[in-house]
Amino acid sequence: MNKLFIPLLFALFLITGCENNDFMQSESTVRGKLQGSWKMHGSTLQDTKETWKMDNGTLTITRYSGEDTITDRGLYTVLTKFSKIYVTFSGLTEDDFRPWELNTRWNIAALTGSVLYISTKNQGGAIISREFVKQ
Repeated sequence: MNKLFIPLLFALFLITGCENNDFMQSESTVRGKLQGSWKMHGSTLQDTKETWKMDNGTLTITRYSGEDTITDRGLYTVLTKFSKIYVTFSGLTEDDFRPWELNTRWNIAALTGSVLYISTKNQGGAIISREFVKQ
């Protein structure tokens, strides 16, 4: 009995012990959490504001910079594995958004009710990330 107790307790801790539990989430659950508008946090330009709206597989990125508004549209899909969650963006074309960096698979590092943090590697191998707050 003692030989089973410790591994079961450890497994239970891994599955339920973390506040941001990414283990065994279904793709539909993740899609539901992604739905809505997300404001990008930590933009490099103070006067630039960017929002991403995810709605049933469609991604709309809107960038507000001074008097200008730029909008780009694409698609997103979700892939879940045991302990990893990925979102893949495709079809983005606006040059200002660097689509070669955005049109790829991103690791969802954090997805709570109000925070989304994603990261990937660009073509040069550098890690790029985006942090969002839900609106």
